[in-house]
Amino acid sequence: MSSNSLFSDHAEIYAEHSTHSGPNAYYERPAILRLAGELAGLRVLELGCAAGVLTEMLIDRGADVTAVDREPRLVESAQRRIGQRGRAVVADLEEPLDMVPTASVDLVIASLVLHYIADWRPLLSELDRCLVPGGALVFSLHHPITGWRLSDQTDYHRGRRQHRRSERWILQHAYFLDERQATRYAEHGLQITVSIGFTNGKGARIQQRMGEQVMGHLNAFRRMIDSGLTVAGSSYWGPKNPFECIALATTHRIGAGPSHNDGPAQVVSRRETYAMWGRRAAEVLGWRGVGDLRPGSHADLVLLDRDPVTCALDDLPDTRVLATVVTGRTVTGGLPGSSRSVRS
Repeated sequence: MSSNSLFSDHAEIYAEHSTHSGPNAYYERPAILRLAGELAGLRVLELGCAAGVLTEMLIDRGADVTAVDREPRLVESAQRRIGQRGRAVVADLEEPLDMVPTASVDLVIASLVLHYIADWRPLLSELDRCLVPGGALVFSLHHPITGWRLSDQTDYHRGRRQHRRSERWILQHAYFLDERQATRYAEHGLQITVSIGFTNGKGARIQQRMGEQVMGHLNAFRRMIDSGLTVAGSSYWGPKNPFECIALATTHRIGAGPSHNDGPAQVVSRRETYAMWGRRAAEVLGWRGVGDLRPGSHADLVLLDRDPVTCALDDLPDTRVLATVVTGRTVTGGLPGSSRSVRS
């Protein structure tokens, strides 16, 4: 099984993270338990038990659990968690599971572990030996990009691959970003697209389901910009009105109520948010020459009915476009002093 120093060198930190991580606690583990169904009286083999969080849940639901992991420190943590109610064993999933008798397991659970294994065939053959006739395997996997994000590799099993700054990598959403991640992504030259909808539309749900501790990392626009990342604002998660997005990105308001997630990692100036939904977005999209008045450039212009940087914040969503000019041609509205206008 591929070695990962994160688990061996930082077992306690990883155990704490996996216990309280929002995606693990509120999405992945509940999904595994739902797929596993009724567990009372079942003999369960859990692969990659880590610190034993899921192991404990399986035992609480009446399962007789044998849990395995290749990292001794994580196995020790799992055994401390479950006490005498179950068994945690050090085992490498790329080797035979000699501690498990043939046809002695009703259910195998592999939570976020199989993607560490290069060739599944020997393991699946071994699980077939361990399972009773009619037994089942329930498993989950990382999203394919996770291997690259965590290890700077094309996947877990190929040679290390250095990211080249000449390649354009865009990180979409990035609605949770801590200091270490922001610095690392900036060092690799990544660009980011963000949506304030994750705060305004989903912030209350995120706070309720994942806890207050994650809110300091939600839509951390200030942290992104200060780390040197190029950040493009978008409206793909709403609102569709870009000027409303700019207003909400300035305040980080949650829903329609009085709550705001305007911490030190979030707050940016109006001028910065205007750039995020303007020239920074064009830069991330690779639209060269947008807003450039030099000959040969697009020289696109949009005439607004107010200054989006200085107008009253509450008035910003009502901003109207009076004219749009593309490559020197007025395509909507009309410019002041011109008798020509275009009606859509």
